Amino acid sequence: MWAAPLRRGFRSIVLFSSSTAMFTTVLSGSCGGIAATIVIDPARSTSIVSTRFALAQNICRTISRVDSRTSFSTHAPIMVPTPSGWYLSSMDTHIGFVDTYDVLLGVDWLVGTRARLSGSVVLDAAQELSGNVHRWERSPIAGTATSV
Repeated sequence: MWAAPLRRGFRSIVLFSSSTAMFTTVLSGSCGGIAATIVIDPARSTSIVSTRFALAQNICRTISRVDSRTSFSTHAPIMVPTPSGWYLSSMDTHIGFVDTYDVLLGVDWLVGTRARLSGSVVLDAAQELSGNVHRWERSPIAGTATSV
């Protein structure tokens, strides 16, 4: 495991799994405006908000019932920091079991945001991204922060 230095108050680390040969990025962000530990895992197809986190933080939930199966989801905005801004996503995210972390972002989030990863850092958007579900916003103080 490798730990990156602190960046403007956000902790990031990268975990490497030799069995999947993919990097999993762990960072601090927010879900529903509440601080959350977020994992970006390119090996997972769908994103999940932890049941424990959703209940403990009273995250707004939608209940669906199909063929006598009940499922829970949320549209709570998920904020993922980048060096000079952040991604903000309000996608329909399943609420389910996630061990240790508050939010797990999978391929659906990576494709929707077109986010690029470099080690433990989620890079700024390469092209303009604005919409109702996913958008990238530049911080009004971008470039004024100093290294820690």
